Amino acid sequence: MRAWISALFPLLLLSCSHAEKLDLGRLKLPPGFHIAVFADVPHARQMAFSPGGVLLVTDMSDGTVLAFPDTKRTGRAERTVAVLSGLNAPHGIAFHQGKLYVAEINAVRRYDWQESQLRAGKGQKIADLPGSGGGHSTRTILFANGKLYVAVGSSCNVCAEDDKRRA
Repeated sequence: MRAWISALFPLLLLSCSHAEKLDLGRLKLPPGFHIAVFADVPHARQMAFSPGGVLLVTDMSDGTVLAFPDTKRTGRAERTVAVLSGLNAPHGIAFHQGKLYVAEINAVRRYDWQESQLRAGKGQKIADLPGSGGGHSTRTILFANGKLYVAVGSSCNVCAEDDKRRA
């Protein structure tokens, strides 16, 4: 179930805005599928499910990480919980071995995750990243084979890149 939810959530979260309503009737789905708005998050970027199944979303424009619990499994977020704030344009988000990882423009941080309280605490910078230069500021993260991978775009569109940490 999570696989198809995660496939549809980017569309639902990123397409919603306060200014206009999303016309779900215009979307064509395969037989047996259903679509609905789970939460209204106008500036959502990346998302991840917590170990307990709570959806967390990064919001670069507000510098926040938000949680959307649905404990009754209704298919609609019960509320919005600010998990982290004051971040430097958070984009990438992942859970690994019970810890929450968030990629900001200039760093990756690891937090202790408290599922019952929907809180992230004891933030620790685990990696410095090159600044945003050239407008490529998003930092996507992924865990695979026990390793953390971080995508850092080039500092320019067409150039010989000087920083080997960049694309």
